[in-house]
Amino acid sequence: MKILAISHAYTEPFTRVGLIEKGIHPDMEITVALPHFAAGRNKEGYRQLIDEGYDVRLLPAIFRFHQSVTFYLPALFILLKELQPDIIFVNNEPWSMAAIQIAASIQLLRHKPKLIIYTCENQIRAYPFPFSEGEKFVLKNASMIATITRQEGRDILKKKGYTGTIVELPLSVDTTIFRKNLSSEMQRSIIPPNTFIIGYVGRLVKEKGVDLLFRAAALVKDNFHILLIGDGPLRQPLYELGKKLNIAGKITFLNKIFHLDLPKYLDCMDTLVLPSLTTPNWKEQFGRVLIEAMACEVPVIGSSSGEIPEVIGKAGMIFEENNVNDLTAKLILLKDNPALRSSLAQQGRERVVTLFDKMKVMEQTASIYNRVFNSETTY
Repeated sequence: MKILAISHAYTEPFTRVGLIEKGIHPDMEITVALPHFAAGRNKEGYRQLIDEGYDVRLLPAIFRFHQSVTFYLPALFILLKELQPDIIFVNNEPWSMAAIQIAASIQLLRHKPKLIIYTCENQIRAYPFPFSEGEKFVLKNASMIATITRQEGRDILKKKGYTGTIVELPLSVDTTIFRKNLSSEMQRSIIPPNTFIIGYVGRLVKEKGVDLLFRAAALVKDNFHILLIGDGPLRQPLYELGKKLNIAGKITFLNKIFHLDLPKYLDCMDTLVLPSLTTPNWKEQFGRVLIEAMACEVPVIGSSSGEIPEVIGKAGMIFEENNVNDLTAKLILLKDNPALRSSLAQQGRERVVTLFDKMKVMEQTASIYNRVFNSETTY
C-alpha cells in the first residue's frame, strides 16, 4: 500500500497526524510531502523526519503567507504521477488550496488514488469564492474525512452536505517522553518550595483566556504561584494586569521552550489550566497541552470551550468558560485536596495512555488506511 501524506506541519513532531513510524507496518510505504519553505523554516524538524527514515519530498509552492492558500507548483502533479499512491492524506482543511489542488489533480491521473482529508474545524464558516466552491468539490471527491473532534466536526461536515465516511483521529503524545519525572531540582530553581503551582502553556492571546486565569488566581489569595510558558501579543498587558491585581510577584513568565523540555516544566505544576474562550471565529479544537500535562500526571482544569471537555473527560475538572468564580472554586478545591490531585493525576495518565498515546494513534491511523484501501469508493 503506497501512501502520500502532505502537510506544511510535518516538520513539527507533535503535528504529524497521518504518519506512521517506519517499520511498524512494513506493508505501508509512506512518502511525506511538504512545501520547500516549511523545511526552511524548521530545518531541525525536517532533518528529524529524514533521520527517522521517512521518504521526504520537498515541493516548490507559492502564497506561503498562510497555510490554507499555499499553492503547489506543477512538481506536485509530477510527484503524483511518479509515486502512483493508493491513498493521499491531506492534513489541510477541505476548503484549503492544497486540498482543492490535490482533488483536482486526481481527476487528471490515470491511476486514481483515494483521498483522505484531515479537518480541525469546529465552527461553521462561510468562505469566499473560490474556496467555497473548492470545498464542495473536495467533499464530493473525498473517500473519507478524518476529524480532530469527536462530534462537532461530524456535525459540521453533515451540514455541509458530506455523505461519506467520517472518522475521529485525535492528536497524540509520546507517553515515554511525557511522563512524571519528579524534577524537584528544576522546581526549586523556578518556584519557592511548598507553593501551589498553577501552570499555563500556550499562546498569550485573548481567546486563550489567560487574563481570566489571573483574575481567578488572585481570588485564591495565598500560597500560590503561576508558571506561564508561552509568548504572544498579550505578554505585556498580562504583566500589567498582574501588577494591577497585586499578584505580579506570584507570576513567572517564561518564553517558548523546546518542546522536548516541556515535561520538566510540567513536573513543576500542581495543576495546568486551559481557560480558553469561545469567540465568533474560534473555539478550542483540541488543546494538545492537556494530554501532555495529563501524561505527566498533572491534574488539569479546562474551560467548557470547544473540545476541551471531550479531551479531559472525567479525568480532570471543567469550569464554565469566562466564569472567574467557577475557576477560582476549582483552583481552591485542588489546592486544598492533595488526595484529589493525586486521584486526577492517575486518571489523567490512564486516559492518555488509553486514548492518546502516540503508538495507539498510529495503529488507529493504520486501521483508517486499511479501511480506505479496502473500500469500494472510486472516482
